[in-house]
Amino acid sequence: SLASTVIHEVTHNTTFIPGQVTFNESFANFVGDVGAAEYFCRLEGEAGSRCRRARSLWRDNILFGEALERLIAALENVYARDDLDRAGKVEAREAVIARWRDGYAREVVPRLEVGFRTFHEGPINNASLMGVRLYYHRLGLFDETYRALGLPLDRAVARMIEAAESSPEAPFEAVARLAAP
Repeated sequence: SLASTVIHEVTHNTTFIPGQVTFNESFANFVGDVGAAEYFCRLEGEAGSRCRRARSLWRDNILFGEALERLIAALENVYARDDLDRAGKVEAREAVIARWRDGYAREVVPRLEVGFRTFHEGPINNASLMGVRLYYHRLGLFDETYRALGLPLDRAVARMIEAAESSPEAPFEAVARLAAP
């Protein structure tokens, strides 16, 4: 966690897309977590405990982020409904969260290795989701792009930064184009 946090914060010092807080935080999360994994795997080898743990945490971050995005999309659908009044939206929101908690426990938790195993048991509300969403939005995109580029992490990150900076109004889409065939 410390290595990831340091790399995350250094990433903020090297790149910042104005007006794109979610991109900035999610991208820094990707660079920090994958960077920490690369560091420990070079230090200890693939069989090292910190290497394996860091790689597991990165996989868990992607799974968690995908589950979180599903919840947020379902909630946004509820909030966009014109046929519900405020009380109806609150009731629908609570039903969405209850279904998500159940699905998360059944489908996501068994696949997690080291992180987020009890997230669904804690309070879930708009404020908590807004905060956590910033760090886990579209992490799989960064991972897929990194793999598609087939470059060392530092060079892949440089390409992603270049793409994002060339399209500051749509940095996620610019990064996605890097991985497109």
